[in-house]
Amino acid sequence: MRNLRPLKTIFSKKSISDPAFDGSSLPLDLDEPQEEALEGDATEAESGKKSRKKQWSYPVRRYYHGKKEILSPETRFGKRQWIIGRGFCLFRTFKLAEVPSAERKNALSVRILQWSPFLQTGQYISWKGDYAQVWIWDELLRMEEMQSLGVNSASVLPESVLNPPSDSDIPQLVACKEGYEGRVWKEGLLVASRWWNDVPRLQDWSRFLIANDVSPGTSIPSADTFEWLPVPWARRSSGLDALDVRTEKFWIIIGLLVFSAIFIWEGVVLWRLHDSIATLEPEMKVLSQQARPIKNARAKALQYKNEARQLLDLASYPSPLELFHEAVRRFPVNSVAIIEWRYTKDELEITLQGKDMTPVAFINSFQESPMFRDVTAEKSGQDRLRMHMLLNSQDDSDD
Repeated sequence: MRNLRPLKTIFSKKSISDPAFDGSSLPLDLDEPQEEALEGDATEAESGKKSRKKQWSYPVRRYYHGKKEILSPETRFGKRQWIIGRGFCLFRTFKLAEVPSAERKNALSVRILQWSPFLQTGQYISWKGDYAQVWIWDELLRMEEMQSLGVNSASVLPESVLNPPSDSDIPQLVACKEGYEGRVWKEGLLVASRWWNDVPRLQDWSRFLIANDVSPGTSIPSADTFEWLPVPWARRSSGLDALDVRTEKFWIIIGLLVFSAIFIWEGVVLWRLHDSIATLEPEMKVLSQQARPIKNARAKALQYKNEARQLLDLASYPSPLELFHEAVRRFPVNSVAIIEWRYTKDELEITLQGKDMTPVAFINSFQESPMFRDVTAEKSGQDRLRMHMLLNSQDDSDD
């Protein structure tokens, strides 16, 4: 059996105000130091598997946005992450058990809007059952600081989700890169969190616990210093259905299977449709050839119909000879010559030449004829008169 020294006795605590302190070199500090080594080969093998699983993660470049300074990553490779210092964040847990699952996202948005003091709010939401763990910060300040460093895009995380959670419901005091964070847990849910710039006084610590229905102790617990987790312990979620993380992958796989089934079914339907069209195409060509005489006959019938309609329209108006005879009969004076005669389907325009022609006399004479209507006349020169009138059809005359 090997004796393991407590991690707290191996590393001395640095001052938070020390600019050289970045938290990257500190080991994972357990809540209770282990005094004895793990026993048995099976236990050691299991511990090795967990250690390898915990160490594996995608490479990331983490920028730390603190109140005193902004720390840039040393590596140039990996996904960018912008870590909001705990001092810039506000935290609150919302219980939405009474809200239907489909309406929880909107309900949570309204509550965050009522709670947030910022003009533009950045947020990180992690669901656990019917509870939403919410961190918010000043989004305008965050974007300004990122632009100042030339960081165009990055995943934004609050510092709290990178400090490991507690394994029990005992209140926790965590040393952040800047300041200290008090945590209250209940069955793995972060119920409350508060940040202090320095180690809180016993009076402040007691008030924090009493406000969250926790009995205050007689002393302040020692601050735990952690190494940041490779991945957040509280996964960001959209809040649409508040699914448990363990079932999220299952539903994703189910969705992919359903999508694949629909895609395959649509492909089969399209293939069958194409095959049916290819089978019917020769028959359609034969039927088209057989129907061609019928189509030609129908086209000719429509043509004859239009021509007959035009003839009927022309037949409903007086013939040119009848018009000429009626116009001459309506001249109110003698010795009148027709200089110009323009006749269309329902319109007549004539130019007359003679002496003593008055427009009013000609208008009144032609207006009395059942063949003419809307008669107008005007002088167009010496001894000339131009007349214009519309023709009445035989149907109009009968009426």
